[in-house]
Amino acid sequence: IQMISLVLGIKKIKAKKNKTEKLSSNQENEPKTTKQKKKSAFKQSASETKPISKKIGVLGLKAKQLHPWYLQSNDEIAALGGDMLQVCYGFFDRLMETFPQDVHCEVLGHESTGLEIREYWIKPRHIGKMRIAPPEINTFPTLLMISGQHGQEYSAIVNVMLMLHHMFYEPRQYPTLSLLRSSFHLRIIPCLNPWGVKNAKRRNARYVDLNRNFSVGWLQAQGNKGEAALSEIESQILLNWVKQHKEQTLCFLNFHDHSDLAVSWGCASEPFSQRILLHAFQKFSVWYHQHFDDPNPEISLTWLGVPRDGYSDKHIGEVLEVPTLLFECPYINHARISNEWSDVRSVSLQLLIHVLDRLLAHYYHDQPV
Repeated sequence: IQMISLVLGIKKIKAKKNKTEKLSSNQENEPKTTKQKKKSAFKQSASETKPISKKIGVLGLKAKQLHPWYLQSNDEIAALGGDMLQVCYGFFDRLMETFPQDVHCEVLGHESTGLEIREYWIKPRHIGKMRIAPPEINTFPTLLMISGQHGQEYSAIVNVMLMLHHMFYEPRQYPTLSLLRSSFHLRIIPCLNPWGVKNAKRRNARYVDLNRNFSVGWLQAQGNKGEAALSEIESQILLNWVKQHKEQTLCFLNFHDHSDLAVSWGCASEPFSQRILLHAFQKFSVWYHQHFDDPNPEISLTWLGVPRDGYSDKHIGEVLEVPTLLFECPYINHARISNEWSDVRSVSLQLLIHVLDRLLAHYYHDQPV
């Protein structure tokens, strides 16, 4: 019996070995195309959980989640709604419809042709209040944001909209934006110059450059600064808006477009906001050199300054004593980036996120406890 069991066991081992050798031989003779298909399928499966490329991957997005605006030009985005004003107001209105408890709209007034100047107010997430605590403990600070002061500067407007898209729809991928939503009231005028945004013009309907129309330094300001300081209804609406919220405001943020050799130019009105901007640009430079080969390393990557004569930021900072911060988004075909819109969008978003991250760091760490 023992001999019979031993013989049967040896036969089973030989049969198993022959089967393994046959399977291995079939795999070796398998056509290369089949192997390549299997390998490609594996790569495709793996890529579903990884960034789709180094450039777009910096956004932390899966391919199927990449917002179409990352790949579209400013003109293509504007054409989706007839003009950029309709696209912008439509985006905010849909956000308000989807999140009615969090997003609210107020018409602040009308410019000279009757177009609305709107404010969208995004409340912090409701986390409840501490009982028997001083009022300031339960008070959230405010960030005031504007874009579209120069109507044709669409990259800044798109950047603000993409920021909010990621904040509301992809919070897990953007922890800074998610924390921002839990920490601040965001009051946003996305199109301060609605006629300019609608018609892709830098100046307003009266041919005035709104960022040269403010009192401080108006006499020395260059360009189409208006017949008098604060002659334009848009400028008056902006100042009244800032005055209304100045006591709760941590910082006033002004977004523009930029096309010089520096990737971004920025200015800030006082030491607090100057440090915020400087530190944001320093952190951005690290990110930039991780993702791009700089063709002009001898030229400053970013430029920093103070608000110029006639700027809204100069008036708001010096007269209303609200810290201001302005930075500019790069434009397409920038010598330091590429001719891909996805790169322009990702760089613009990273600049904004680094600024917001520094403001959050101040709020959570630098405030006296």
